[in-house]
Amino acid sequence: MVDKFGVDVKKNRNNHAETQLSAPILITCLIEEGDIVVADAETAQYRSRMNSEDIYTFTTPATIGDKVQIAAASNYYTYAALKGMPIVQKKISTNNTPIIGEIVGYPMPLLNKPASSGVANSVQLRAASLFYRTVLVKVFAMGYESLAVLGSTVGAVSPGNYILWDNSAAGYQQTGTAGTVASNALACHYSAADTPYVGVLILGPIDVQA
Repeated sequence: MVDKFGVDVKKNRNNHAETQLSAPILITCLIEEGDIVVADAETAQYRSRMNSEDIYTFTTPATIGDKVQIAAASNYYTYAALKGMPIVQKKISTNNTPIIGEIVGYPMPLLNKPASSGVANSVQLRAASLFYRTVLVKVFAMGYESLAVLGSTVGAVSPGNYILWDNSAAGYQQTGTAGTVASNALACHYSAADTPYVGVLILGPIDVQA
């Protein structure tokens, strides 16, 4: 598949010339931080002067050093909607996907800024308008690339599902639910039958099903 968003990250002698093969890779990811609260800062003081920009706060803000996992499964986290980037969140007990890495750079400004709290108070709204910050994540993986999966054959793929190669169908498919370790390739997006592409973290050799 053509990497239409320019997000594939693979080790080669140019970008890892002086590191061990087992060294982690660095990937720019979207960060899911929950609902966004927008406060009008027209009358707020910042360092003794007026600030004319809105202030944005997050339900679960992320920062350097946080361990992250693929964000909890959602049908709105498609490859196209997220521009090919993985979406991560701080580790929480209700999300059973594995920790994939650690944030090593402060979150960047919002890609798109909501005009009010109400337009960014659900995953659906945030994904549709890319109301997300990006973070640099040190990922414990060998590479990240987009793959076409057999959604029509095996059903929808969700973020956190593992991917394997199906010999009989000559294509990639999901294997088990989030948290079920059955392969070394981890899906980062939702994919239905009509939207087969997902970003995949390659953790090692990809398992094969006859």
